[in-house]
Amino acid sequence: MLSILAGCSQTTPAPVELPTLAFCDGEEARRFSQAEIDWRAANAPWNLRRDYKTNETGGRECGWFAEL
Repeated sequence: MLSILAGCSQTTPAPVELPTLAFCDGEEARRFSQAEIDWRAANAPWNLRRDYKTNETGGRECGWFAEL
């Protein structure tokens, strides 16, 4: 009986605050050759779409491709 009560007196640990990472700090522009775009369009279109979205967001939020 005593061991059961001792286990109940423990406190729960405080949650750990994790640092947040801004999009512009955690991502980088994706650049591909035409051959790679053609291969990915045929074999991994979901991955290519994700990279296009990343580039679009980076261009809007981070100023990627502004020099072009």
